[in-house]
Amino acid sequence: MPVKDSALFGPDGKPAGRHETDFIEVNFVMPGGEETPSVWRSTMRRQGDNMVFEESLSLTGHTSGPRY
Repeated sequence: MPVKDSALFGPDGKPAGRHETDFIEVNFVMPGGEETPSVWRSTMRRQGDNMVFEESLSLTGHTSGPRY
């Protein structure tokens, strides 16, 4: 992802997030399968000696819960 100052830019060239010394946050919309847009969200942060990574992907129009 391209970076300028503290801003991160998504694949479409639009601002998609920010970063700091111990924190990165990214959110952007990207085309999903069958022309369905997807919202992608990711955060990484440092907590002591650990790196915490969270990621989610939401498909527009899909409301189904987790499958077990």
